[in-house]
Amino acid sequence: MRDEDGDDRADWQHELLRGIDVTDSHHGGMIATDPHGDILFCDGVFHRSQLETPFGVHRG
Repeated sequence: MRDEDGDDRADWQHELLRGIDVTDSHHGGMIATDPHGDILFCDGVFHRSQLETPFGVHRG
C-alpha cells in the first residue's frame, strides 16, 4: 500500500499473495509473522503449502 497524497490513507494497493493453502492442518505454527510484519512459512515433510500469486500457484 502507498499513501500518495499525505492523508495517511492508502491510495494505491498492490496485491502480492492471495489464498494460503496448507495440506495438513493438524500441525500448528506453520504460518507466523515476525515483529517486522514479515510472513514466515515452515514447509517440510508434513508441512506443505501453496500460494496463489498474480503469476499462478506457487507450491512450497
